[in-house]
Amino acid sequence: MNFPKIKRLRTIMKYFKRITIPSFLILFIIIYSVYTLQIKNQKELIKIKQQRDVCLLKYDLEHALNSIASDLKIIKNSNEVTNYLHNPNSENLDNMKKMFGRYAENKKIYRTIKFIDINNQLVVDFENKQSLDLNKTFMEFKMDLEDKNKKKIGELIVEYESEYLWKKVLGYVENHQDFSFVIMNHNQKILTQGDYNNIVINEKLGSIEEEKGIYYVDTADSLKASGEKLFLYGKDAGSGWKIISYYPNHKFNSIKRTWFKDIVHIIIIFVVIIVVLSYMSAVIIYKRKKAVKRLKLLMNILENLGEAVIFTDANTNIIYVNKTFSEITGYSQKEVIGLKTSYFKSGKHSKSFYSNMWNSIETTGRWQGEIWDKRKGEKSYPKYLTIMAVKEEQGRVTGYIGIFRDLSEIKNKEKSINKLKNYDITTSLPNASLMKKIFNNKLSKLEELDDKNIYVVSLIIINYDTVKNSLGMSSIDNLALEFSRRIQEVCKEECKEECIFSRMSSDEFLILIKEKKDQKLILDFSKRIINSLKEPFCFEGNPVYLKVDIGISAYPKDSEDINELVEKANIARANAKELGEYNVVIYEQKLRDEYLQEVNIENLLRRAIERGEIYLNYQPQVHLKSGKIVGAEALIRWNSKEIGMVYPNKFIPIAENTDMIIPIGKWVLEEACKNLSLWREKYNKDITIAVNISPVQFKKSDMYKTIKETLQKYALPGHCLEIEITEGVLIDNIYDIQKQLKSIRDLGVKIAMDDFGTGYSSLSYLRRFNFDKVKIDREFVQDYPEKEDGTLAEIIINLSHSLKLKVIAEGVETEEQLQFMSQNSCDEVQGYFYSPPVSKEEFEKMIEKGIFIN
Repeated sequence: MNFPKIKRLRTIMKYFKRITIPSFLILFIIIYSVYTLQIKNQKELIKIKQQRDVCLLKYDLEHALNSIASDLKIIKNSNEVTNYLHNPNSENLDNMKKMFGRYAENKKIYRTIKFIDINNQLVVDFENKQSLDLNKTFMEFKMDLEDKNKKKIGELIVEYESEYLWKKVLGYVENHQDFSFVIMNHNQKILTQGDYNNIVINEKLGSIEEEKGIYYVDTADSLKASGEKLFLYGKDAGSGWKIISYYPNHKFNSIKRTWFKDIVHIIIIFVVIIVVLSYMSAVIIYKRKKAVKRLKLLMNILENLGEAVIFTDANTNIIYVNKTFSEITGYSQKEVIGLKTSYFKSGKHSKSFYSNMWNSIETTGRWQGEIWDKRKGEKSYPKYLTIMAVKEEQGRVTGYIGIFRDLSEIKNKEKSINKLKNYDITTSLPNASLMKKIFNNKLSKLEELDDKNIYVVSLIIINYDTVKNSLGMSSIDNLALEFSRRIQEVCKEECKEECIFSRMSSDEFLILIKEKKDQKLILDFSKRIINSLKEPFCFEGNPVYLKVDIGISAYPKDSEDINELVEKANIARANAKELGEYNVVIYEQKLRDEYLQEVNIENLLRRAIERGEIYLNYQPQVHLKSGKIVGAEALIRWNSKEIGMVYPNKFIPIAENTDMIIPIGKWVLEEACKNLSLWREKYNKDITIAVNISPVQFKKSDMYKTIKETLQKYALPGHCLEIEITEGVLIDNIYDIQKQLKSIRDLGVKIAMDDFGTGYSSLSYLRRFNFDKVKIDREFVQDYPEKEDGTLAEIIINLSHSLKLKVIAEGVETEEQLQFMSQNSCDEVQGYFYSPPVSKEEFEKMIEKGIFIN
């Protein structure tokens, strides 16, 4: 289904109904009113005609009656009648009869003229039988004859031929065929024409509407014959006359039906016209409303558009701006209507700029680009503007549309982004990217170095993470600011030429300095920096030390590429870091060789576990008093297929620096526990295996979870596992480490402090972390008795025992060393005197011989 078309049709029909229903109502009201008015007017016309005809007929009747009365009076007063009345003889009678004949023949309207005496006896008469049609209607009129004393002596009678009145009435009927007329005297019908049988006698006068029809009734009492009475059929003919005009209702209904048919035809025509016009109007309204809706939507979009919109005429006079325009420029719509767009010029562009812009508009019809204009208050701002010419079909330009957005915020963000992109947020120093750009830019402008080098001095804060974890991020940022300030002061004091100081990462900094080709000078500069940084930094009233190492490379001696120079300075810095704190190393080729060797080791080490190149050896740990083995330390070994045997002191630091120690350490723990589980099950021996745990494992993995899952996997009790940690584990994030060690100890696992006395040894660590055992480093054992009198070892043993901790000494290789440990009550020893580290197969043979304590 075409839903849009259905929706459109429904909308049109809605408008169609709204138009047609009122139109039909109005049409019916008008037609009904016209019809009703027409009926009323027709009735009024009928009444007017009736009144006119009745009035004319009344006049004719009165004329006829007066004529008859006059004729009777003439006959009455004639000599012949007078002579007879005075002398009623035959001669006078004959004369009177002849006079009657002459008069009748002369008038031609009387059929009979009679003289009847008082006894109602015929005296004389005359009948005009030749000239009159005896079948016509006649009316008999009488007039009394009196003697000199006014005594009635007889009656003079005439039979009046009513042809005159009859013709008059007939003429009215012929003019108005639907009319009927009745002339009555004393309620007796005297003369009728038309449908007189339906005429109802009514006493009312004037126009009367009744069920049968419309009547008009009038009286005629106008005999002018002075002093004479005229009788019609024995009744006074001078009065009692009524003339009635009648129009039957069925005739009027017939007219109404005719009119109704005509009106129905008119209605049908008008209905068709209304339907057509209504539908056309509905379509027009629909399209108009749709256009208005679109226009409103367009205006709403324009008003709420995130970009400013401006309309102008062909002369660039502004005729419309939207709300965003006002928000950007500060000008209201009223303020700018009628202004030219040139009013907003900022003055930052040349005439050629505007010339090129308008040339583009004239040739292509549009232009877009970045432009500066001014806001209210004369403040200029950047915007991205698009101008489009509005043209007629003939191509004549009628106006222009401009759309623009404010670039101020973008420009500010670009500055911020540029700063973020090229500068360190905390110190505002150039970052690595900008530093390299600056270096390359200076090299491109550099003509000759003469006897000078450009040195790349790379600094690293060794204990950055430790200080950050201890003091927090905001504190380390403040220290970094002070750190930068100290270095910048040294640069100002020591550098005769410009030097560039940058921050490469959170703990790495770089200095570019131009100096003579004299290593002593650059070393003195670096030591001056180190000396300034050896002074403690202050944090909340407490001293904090930021320890650094420095590596140096030189342009063009070491390289002409900045990336290689930074890399080589970092290699030298890494070598300095291996030497300890506050060291400076200048790059040499052998350092790179060593670095590449380490990179190669790193790459090979990543695949060592999956290739099966890493394995464990076990070195027995002996109880001094009984001389029996109580456990063993699991020691990792790596035999690479490419480079052969690699010792732990070579690859373990690399594994720690690259976090590979985490999967390697997990493998060592699992391998040791797997073998321990097999040995315990096979030989039923209570064996303890010691495993070294790196500080990195504690920092970057959940050692408690790892140890717990491994013990559960191989069904081992916690007391058969001992983990050895160095004092380096305890330096960073002490609270978290303490929490982890407590959880591990709760599993029953023993905890030993390895290499005690060689690093950041602190008595407080032994008290705070609840160790089970302290391991004396071989450094305090191997030189006894030739170079060492064993004093430090003795102190460590006594101190540990005072804290109720067991002590094990590693590196015991001679009888003298063994005797010394025994004399000072050392609990356990480990070293080549008893056995070097052996494979798991050889260690299993030791278990099989039963030399372990049950």
